[in-house]
Amino acid sequence: MSIYSKKPQGFYVYAYIRHKDSPNGKAGTPYYIGKGTGNRAWKHCSNDVIHPPTELSQIVLLETNLTDLGALAIE
Repeated sequence: MSIYSKKPQGFYVYAYIRHKDSPNGKAGTPYYIGKGTGNRAWKHCSNDVIHPPTELSQIVLLETNLTDLGALAIE
């Protein structure tokens, strides 16, 4: 389940946050920023290199209720 009570409206921009230190960054820093609609931030896609974190609390919605162009600009 998601920490969010309902799907965001329109397009949104999200971040996957590291839950522990890695060679590429410290815990609490983003390792991926993306844009999506519906459940895109929580969905595993076989063609994607980046997969959602196993702990959904590590997904942060940065902006919601955006147009496609608005989300692209923020991403």
